[in-house]
Amino acid sequence: MKEKQVRLLLVDDHQLYLDGLVCLIAQVEGLEVVATASHGLEALQQLEMHAVDLMLLDLNMPTKDGISIIPEVKRAYPHLKILVVTNYKEQKIVKEVYKSGVDGMFFKSSPWSRLREAIEEVMRGEVYMPSGLSIFPRKTAPKLQLERSPYRDNFEQMRQLTPREVEVLKLLSEAKGVKEIAGELFISQETVSVHKKNIMKKLDLHNIAGMVKYALEHDIA
Repeated sequence: MKEKQVRLLLVDDHQLYLDGLVCLIAQVEGLEVVATASHGLEALQQLEMHAVDLMLLDLNMPTKDGISIIPEVKRAYPHLKILVVTNYKEQKIVKEVYKSGVDGMFFKSSPWSRLREAIEEVMRGEVYMPSGLSIFPRKTAPKLQLERSPYRDNFEQMRQLTPREVEVLKLLSEAKGVKEIAGELFISQETVSVHKKNIMKKLDLHNIAGMVKYALEHDIA
């Protein structure tokens, strides 16, 4: 009896990488790429049109990033496996990815043979973690060093903000003052000022104009 094909949806905004992955997977018996997408919204559309067993999902993409669609995908397609394939090793992002309920995380710097192993492990119903990676403290077993790079792109920067800081940034982008924001969020003006200072530090911004521009560019306003 012929082995059942594992139907894959590949989601990544780098076309050259996507094309290369399609070619590699085409050589593996039992795997079939049924669709590709370049951002989260397109991935949701492809899932409506195709029966998919496993989605290989990038994180930092335009329109809708990978993390933002995971809860929606898990609700609508509870049996669909999700393997995040990314370059991000920043501790906060790694923890957020696993907390979202994905079936595994794979680093793009790893060899192709490891990706095949990751796919097999996920399809067996296990949660895949790169060798040595642990998001929980352990006394034994060496852990992969999670990065805290001094350089952060926009995707990483946004993940550093707390939900309250995002709220404050949104209200600041609407030209609301500290007093008005304090009243709307039922917090003190001093607390608003602290949030404002933290936002500017985390996003490397220096004035309100920069904050407004950032909010507009990232659909926060």
